[in-house]
Amino acid sequence: MTFLKKNESRSLLCEQAIFTSVRTPMGEGYRIIAASKGLKPEEQQAITRRSPSHDALASTNDNAMGLSFYKLPTGRLCLAFSRYAGAEHTGRGGQRVYTQIVVLESADFEKFGYNAMQVFRALKAEGMTNPVLNPPRVLNKASLNPDASPWTGDCCRVLDSLPFSWQSHFLHQLISRQSIVVQTQSNPFAAIESLLLGLPGSMRTEVSFSAGLRFSVGRVFTVNFVNEKQQTLETRASGQPVLLFDPGSKDAPTTPPSQWLSFVGRLWENEEFSQLNKRTSRSYPQISYEKLNRFGELYNLLDNTPNIDLAQSLKQLTQTLGGPLSGFESELVTELRGATQSRLLTIIQNAAILDADPHWADLLEAWRNEPAGPILFTKIIDAWLAKTLTFAPLDAPRQALQAWQHIPQGADEQGFKDVIDGCLDRFAAWCATVQDPQQLGAAEALAQQWSAMRPGCPFVEKVIAALSAMAGAEKNPTDDKPTDEC
Repeated sequence: MTFLKKNESRSLLCEQAIFTSVRTPMGEGYRIIAASKGLKPEEQQAITRRSPSHDALASTNDNAMGLSFYKLPTGRLCLAFSRYAGAEHTGRGGQRVYTQIVVLESADFEKFGYNAMQVFRALKAEGMTNPVLNPPRVLNKASLNPDASPWTGDCCRVLDSLPFSWQSHFLHQLISRQSIVVQTQSNPFAAIESLLLGLPGSMRTEVSFSAGLRFSVGRVFTVNFVNEKQQTLETRASGQPVLLFDPGSKDAPTTPPSQWLSFVGRLWENEEFSQLNKRTSRSYPQISYEKLNRFGELYNLLDNTPNIDLAQSLKQLTQTLGGPLSGFESELVTELRGATQSRLLTIIQNAAILDADPHWADLLEAWRNEPAGPILFTKIIDAWLAKTLTFAPLDAPRQALQAWQHIPQGADEQGFKDVIDGCLDRFAAWCATVQDPQQLGAAEALAQQWSAMRPGCPFVEKVIAALSAMAGAEKNPTDDKPTDEC
């Protein structure tokens, strides 16, 4: 029997290749010197075009690194890590650029949370960032573990030199399908990761990027984070379908308002990167700009729900019930509906007093007329009646009577009867203690209305019996003998 090592069951096999410059019997110069068998010819051609060669890293420091990510012609996804690996062996001099490449299926990328930096961390955990200059020509598949380096969000907390206003503007450009070149002094890997967390996971597969590499017209990516002289960048980018930005030179341009940008920007500024990662890395469908804003709106409402009042809660809960929904939007609306219901229950249970006008009427209206109202609002009606009885004992059975007269079609009648019976049971307990003649008279009038509405109901009869006992006690205050009257 073969025992799995810790986390081995989560490891994924993927194609790999090495691109660098070495002298071999097959030739010299920058090329793919080794690859696994499953790497297809058209993939190798695309990798060769995109991979950095001599003098392509942005820094000349010995520990300089570069990273790129892009979709291959086959639809598979490529992550390439570049570094220096000794001296260049040709007459050009300088340092040799060495690139380790892994190729993932789209389904495997999802297991990394749609986060290319998580793929890089898994690559690093396997020791695959160390140069191998004399590899076999045919490599085994690479084994990467999505859990090798758990994501914490700390990687995104190093962005002081890249203001969030600029990140929001860059995100707007990406959503608009615009390629950008960004001049930055900050950690480009962290900047890329934080920026791409602002995109839904499914959109990240369509966004190629490079960080730590010199800008080249031969390998233009959707996002290019560079650190080069501005004049040099302007010359290279001239005539290319890219927008060039230098965040250090001026304030960010005005970005059109957007619910999605508002949602992402709020979590960025609050450094809630784990929450952002959790939400944007879900399995979104392929979505339009309008649908993306709708998702942003729902997230904004969800996060603000703990701050809304009774009227706002009722309105928000009712608004979640309108219109047919499907897919991911339905999931978010259901989540919002549950949070709003919980908020409404909390408000009711903690209220010193409930203003029945107009909220009770609004509550009954939603309960009666919304398709999901009977299920959603019955629990709220129960909490409302229980709370009302504590400060206005006569109002609770009166409001319950209004509800009873208009039970909506499709309601859980037994469930609702339990709510009404609970209200009447509590009302009967109160009636057994009432002393004020005026209140006693009002309670008797209510009891008669309930008796006409629910003849023979044991809870109504319990109310009548309690009132009769109190009326008898009032007539004979010194008579402690039990009476046969109900």
